[in-house]
Amino acid sequence: MSLGDLFTRYCMFQPSKGKYRPDIDGMRAAAIAMVVGYHFFPQLVPNGFIGVDVFFVISGYLIAGISLGRIVDGTFSIRDFYAKRIRRIFPALTLVMFVTMAVGALVFDPLVHSELRKEIRYAVMFLENWHMANTANYFDAATTKPLQHFWTLAIEEQFYLVFPILALVVSSLKRNRLAVLRGAVLLVFVASLGLNLTLNVHAVEPGKTYFWSSLRFWELGLGVLLAVWGSSWARLSLQWRNLLAVVALALMGTSIAVIDVKTGFPGLQGILPVAASGLLIVTGGSFVNRILGWHPLTYVGQISYSLYLWHWIVLTFYVYIVGAEFQTTGGLLTMLAFSIVLAVLTFHFVESPTRSMAIGRKYIVLLVVLFLSVLATGKMKPEHVLPTYATPLCQNFFHEREGWTDRWKNTPSYCPENSDAWCFDRDGRLGRVVIVGDSYANQLLPGLEAMGLDVSYIGAGSFPPVYRLERPVVGVGDWNENRQPPMDEVIETVAASNAEAVILAARWSSYRSQSDNVFAGLKNAVGKLKKDGRRLIIVLPQARATLPENWYCPSPWKKKEAAHVSAGDPEVVQAFFSDELKKELLAIDAGVMFVDVSETVKAHGLGTSEKAYFRDSGHLTESGSAVAAEPIMNVLDPIKHLF
Repeated sequence: MSLGDLFTRYCMFQPSKGKYRPDIDGMRAAAIAMVVGYHFFPQLVPNGFIGVDVFFVISGYLIAGISLGRIVDGTFSIRDFYAKRIRRIFPALTLVMFVTMAVGALVFDPLVHSELRKEIRYAVMFLENWHMANTANYFDAATTKPLQHFWTLAIEEQFYLVFPILALVVSSLKRNRLAVLRGAVLLVFVASLGLNLTLNVHAVEPGKTYFWSSLRFWELGLGVLLAVWGSSWARLSLQWRNLLAVVALALMGTSIAVIDVKTGFPGLQGILPVAASGLLIVTGGSFVNRILGWHPLTYVGQISYSLYLWHWIVLTFYVYIVGAEFQTTGGLLTMLAFSIVLAVLTFHFVESPTRSMAIGRKYIVLLVVLFLSVLATGKMKPEHVLPTYATPLCQNFFHEREGWTDRWKNTPSYCPENSDAWCFDRDGRLGRVVIVGDSYANQLLPGLEAMGLDVSYIGAGSFPPVYRLERPVVGVGDWNENRQPPMDEVIETVAASNAEAVILAARWSSYRSQSDNVFAGLKNAVGKLKKDGRRLIIVLPQARATLPENWYCPSPWKKKEAAHVSAGDPEVVQAFFSDELKKELLAIDAGVMFVDVSETVKAHGLGTSEKAYFRDSGHLTESGSAVAAEPIMNVLDPIKHLF
């Protein structure tokens, strides 16, 4: 073959054969270039995430185009539809997920590995978009979520739960199938677009709505509409196609330049790249589409699915290992090249060979077994699937953390009726010792229980043990100002109970900016809880740890960061419990006692070689709670009948 033939074959536009449109693969190439560029070099491609919107339109167009003939002639088959989807999606997807699990077990620290298993579970069920909507913001750095980008596949597959059912219903009709299909798809398109505009234009939780499938169906729906109305735009002259192609480029360029994700996306702004993509589908044969049909571009488009799967995973592992602050341009380019190599290999040795494979019973059984095994791994308790390098201290940390979660789920409640309070108790009743406050009060419960006390906890998260505040406490948690009514109910419930000792505790530092207001509420609480024979104990600001998240469970790939425990903040003590303020509390109830647990916790440190004392920088494990309980027990010890 001559050099001229090689140039013609690989560097010039190739006319389409049959129904294949090389320019569509060229659009895929542009889309994947934007997405990958945005992920690897966000400063250079700041709005490259719009490539996802291009993919959605293309996907809707191709799937509808493949199915349209059978829908119209009444021979559409859901079995055939999903057989094609399985051949197209699952082989590469399965490979990528298993490689991610294996590498994650070797590279990630056990904490991150535990989150990866949860993420895989959502990815397998094509629910990653909803998982992301509840746990992350796409525009924040999320370098320990290697399957984050699977949210787009989740939206596509959710759409392809709706479309084949609609197609089957239309296919079963006796007449007017095409007209009914057009009307139904148009209805879905308008409903989704309307919901998208309503929520995103008003910036209703833009970080979450970005992932909602109901706000993305209109993008796939536009592709479907272009397919079912293909006969209408097929008659456009070349001059009109060229003109509309220029408009499409202008819209895409505007998208890259002006989109501001802070105002909600896709929203009104999302119409720009989606409309541009739709126009480029309509303008097949224009000079722009002929450029998009250039062979090198079509090849990139053909490997775009595999490249999409691999690139974010490779980037995530790279950033995790070297650290976000130590990324280099050379390192990123190397990882990008590695992603492309993986994509090429996956396309030629996994994707292509399985495209024409018959979907027999054995193949389906194999896929089901593989996916069920992933699901089973995701549901196992973390201590059962920890990496082999996890130390006894790490194993204890996981056991303590998961045990705390199970405790929340399984403890009977003694909360005021219809209340938003949190409660731990014994057999649906308050104990003779009651702990009141936020999560820093709650963490004292297991330690005092271990001492043999008849003890309960009742309170409200991120809210101090105060009563009848003059103004709401705000700024700690998104919903904190709504916690006062439940806390008032808590104080009244405990005041009316037979509790013989009440322990008030909180993360006082969280409320320092409103110390006057909170202290006034604390005095009100002491006055309400005061009762003959009842001992009130106020726990002073507790110790906190400078604790990197993976300190108990480091990765062998990363240097273990320094950590230490500090005693209660002197400024916080001064704000709430200076000698003058203590006198004010003692004037209300002379029996009030103040207990400082921070020095004891600080003396014990972060834990032993086998026991972790902290769940995070402030909250204690059950072992740590037992340490904090010691100085409290010194105060309660004289009350022998409480044991």
